[in-house]
Amino acid sequence: MADTPDRQINIVVCTFNAAAHLPDCLASLGGQKRPGVRVLVMDGGSTDATLEIVKSFSHVVDHHVSAPDEGVYDAMNKALDFISSGWVLYLGADDRLMPHALARVMKVVDDLPPGTQPVIYGDVYRPANNKIYDGVFSRYKILRRNICQQAIFYPVDVLKKSPFDLGCKINADHVKNIEFYFDKDVEMRYVPVCVAYYEDVLQGLSRDVGDEGFVARRRRMALNLGGIMPYLFCCMIDFKEYVRRFSFGVLRS
Repeated sequence: MADTPDRQINIVVCTFNAAAHLPDCLASLGGQKRPGVRVLVMDGGSTDATLEIVKSFSHVVDHHVSAPDEGVYDAMNKALDFISSGWVLYLGADDRLMPHALARVMKVVDDLPPGTQPVIYGDVYRPANNKIYDGVFSRYKILRRNICQQAIFYPVDVLKKSPFDLGCKINADHVKNIEFYFDKDVEMRYVPVCVAYYEDVLQGLSRDVGDEGFVARRRRMALNLGGIMPYLFCCMIDFKEYVRRFSFGVLRS
């Protein structure tokens, strides 16, 4: 059962001056709170009303921490210090859990054979383009685009052994998911559940600014973890992106 420690669902909400959006996020969690579900808020030292809002949702939030951090991935890693077992889902303050999503994922967890701890992922709803994102992934698909972080339930034990790389400011979760997809000891299991309403406020930033460090790292990972064919696939992706940017005048000399 999901109310035993090794089947527990831990939901971590990372915040920083998030008073404008946090009430809706926590309300969406409160409607699905049940035994076997813990909610943690990792705050980066907010100076607005974020902490007052957290305290007003004491019936939802089981634990909260407010201290300066080195960014969202640092907060996500630090949250693991307060979680002993089960799975962890990370949300932003402007995300919302979709109705009934947690019950459906917990049913999947309850049905797992003893000792089984796959990475469980589903979909998110993206209002920016009014679409559900993004179905079943494969090794090649994960090289091309990422599973939405708000749709992934990571086994705590697996993530503690291999936390997010703080050297990646934007794409540490993508790097981690590529590693997991090429790791024969990690099972990636898709469930057809729309987990979260995802406000993709950073999409434009990451797309327009780009992350050349990630691009080079992805190619190296593809070659080292998968061999020549995944590497060539990444080269093709990068060439198409180069052409796209050139065509729209984004590429600068």
